[in-house]
Amino acid sequence: MIRVLVADDHAVVRSGLGELLRAPDDIDFVGACADGESAITTAIAQRPDVVLMDLQRPGVDGIEATARLRALLPDVQVVVLTSFSDRERILAALEAASPGSAPPRAASRRSQRRLPVRSSTRTSAERTRHS
Repeated sequence: MIRVLVADDHAVVRSGLGELLRAPDDIDFVGACADGESAITTAIAQRPDVVLMDLQRPGVDGIEATARLRALLPDVQVVVLTSFSDRERILAALEAASPGSAPPRAASRRSQRRLPVRSSTRTSAERTRHS
């Protein structure tokens, strides 16, 4: 079971990701937060395996929240969500998520870790069976 927390300041994104993450049997959706500070406190309380973290938000932004979260919970994996194409912010987010590491394209194929990605699309019969 993979425990997942969503941190995004847009309610529609939190709601949509929450619905998608509730569907698979092997994902435990542990919550959604609108700001960086609540993402940190919720992660400490819920101990997710993965945090889906939006970069831009009011207050504590995603980069700072990611760095603080990784310092407090080094085993949590952070997946950055962003619409930015600004190289500086993206590199800052990568550094916050994994201090001292190289960007993923520089890592060997054997050393890259990947989360399993599964479709959450179910037929109506499957949805009825799992309800």
